[in-house]
Amino acid sequence: MASLDSKSPPAAAPAAANAPQQLSSTGGQLGRDSGRQGSGQAVTVSATWAQNAVNAYRASRRESPLIAVDGRSGQLTIGALRQISSAVAPGQPAPKNSPDERTSPRVTISLALEEALARMPAVQPPRRRAAGSAGSSVAVVDGQSVEVVEEAGDFVQENLPWIIGGSAAVAAVAVGFIVWRSRSRRTVSANRRTRRRK
Repeated sequence: MASLDSKSPPAAAPAAANAPQQLSSTGGQLGRDSGRQGSGQAVTVSATWAQNAVNAYRASRRESPLIAVDGRSGQLTIGALRQISSAVAPGQPAPKNSPDERTSPRVTISLALEEALARMPAVQPPRRRAAGSAGSSVAVVDGQSVEVVEEAGDFVQENLPWIIGGSAAVAAVAVGFIVWRSRSRRTVSANRRTRRRK
């Protein structure tokens, strides 16, 4: 966890498209997720709320990195929530995604963690980096440069149109081959019968 208070020299200005996003407090507390579902000492919240909560906590403590808010909770979001949980709600169940999903739109956290995060001052969500760019991006919070990281993409989810299209193309070729093969066999059989009749 890097501190935002480091006094390193400013980096060269990036291109306008990749200029650091200026983030500031929204002027109020984060509050609870409107779509939350609670049961006992656990509550299920949206990944968007969880990522905003991580960013609010880290910005208030001047810690880095922030997480680009994309509504997909994966290893980065869960790891950050577990670290925060051990600090603000020790002894509570660890945050988790649905066990059968690599990235999830919902996260289960302890009620104590939700209450602590809901009191944090909300900050604007950092944007995702430009398509095709690699690595992390940078945002500025209270005059300090902050690294912004993103969840790794879910290969199947991001490439589903190509997978479906490719599967359909393979199926079409297979059906075409089967039809061609059966017509070829019928033609050969018909030719043999014609020769026998002669």
